[in-house]
Amino acid sequence: MNQPKVSIIVPVYNVEKYLEQCLDSILQQTLRDIQIIIADDGEHNKCREIIDRYERLDSRIISIHQPVNGYGARINLCMKSARGEYVGIVEPDDFIDPDMYESLYTYATSLNADIVKAPFYGYYDAPEGMNSIRKDCGFSEYVTSNTPSNKLFSVQDYPIIMSVHASLWSGIYRRSYLEEKNIQFIEARGAGYVDVLFRLDTMLNTNKIAWLNKPFYNYRVTSEESSTTKWNNMTMLTRWKEAHEKYCHGEMYNNSVGPQIFCDEHCNTLHRIYFSKFTVSEYFQCWRNFSYIKTDYMMKAPLLPEKERKDAVYFKKHPILFILKRKIIERMNTQQKDRVKRILTKLKLLHQ
Repeated sequence: MNQPKVSIIVPVYNVEKYLEQCLDSILQQTLRDIQIIIADDGEHNKCREIIDRYERLDSRIISIHQPVNGYGARINLCMKSARGEYVGIVEPDDFIDPDMYESLYTYATSLNADIVKAPFYGYYDAPEGMNSIRKDCGFSEYVTSNTPSNKLFSVQDYPIIMSVHASLWSGIYRRSYLEEKNIQFIEARGAGYVDVLFRLDTMLNTNKIAWLNKPFYNYRVTSEESSTTKWNNMTMLTRWKEAHEKYCHGEMYNNSVGPQIFCDEHCNTLHRIYFSKFTVSEYFQCWRNFSYIKTDYMMKAPLLPEKERKDAVYFKKHPILFILKRKIIERMNTQQKDRVKRILTKLKLLHQ
């Protein structure tokens, strides 16, 4: 049998509400020479019925019904059956534009790329009777305007690409490259934010990255099952701990790349303090993670406001005072917060 151009992996969990739209968008791809591998949790449920029906309709579909330990394990299982020159991932509550894989594959082969990355759309379901909204998401104008097109590069050449959302599903990966570098997903229970280490593994180990500055992927921000909706602080902190243990002391995590990666880590950890309550154990895990990071990287993080960079450095140096301050402030009204801030500043317990 001929090698497909792209193997598309769909790791299915409890998303029957969106699964048909997802699979329809894959079957409607203008690139016809694809392999579609769908893995579910092995349960006899509505998702399995949908998968089996689609498998009967299209010979390009392979279904795997097998209990495994989470999202990463499902993708690893699918990888074993992948035969495509390149591999892509579509999450089952998302959908893609018809020309996504033809555009990515054509671009990849024209440049001989190991990885092609692209921006993506954030898709927001609307209440009944209103139009849904999609908008460019995850990559700022600063990133897209400073990432080159029509050339291969490494993250050491253009580290800005590491400062934003991992979005592992918005691109494609040469399968032989993943196999050569033995790149797999961490097999953590649930979704588990396993894209943290996969992104570092794939992006730091090649100088054949290509950027196609056009979004094709529709990331459903409003899905009940999305990692954005079902956020877990400690799980995310654990994923960053694993990433630091593997990369922080290596030469690839250097003075140009480190500040950019810290932007992404900060957004997903300490920055969330301003929007949600951390437990004391979560604070201390975050502090332990920050202890891996050079202070210089924190202060040079280009996309972070100066105040957040200083907060991160202060937290690293004075975790107890930082945590006490945050826990006290969580319980105060606006007037009380202003008063405590003045007192702490006067006592030099709060940096200027």
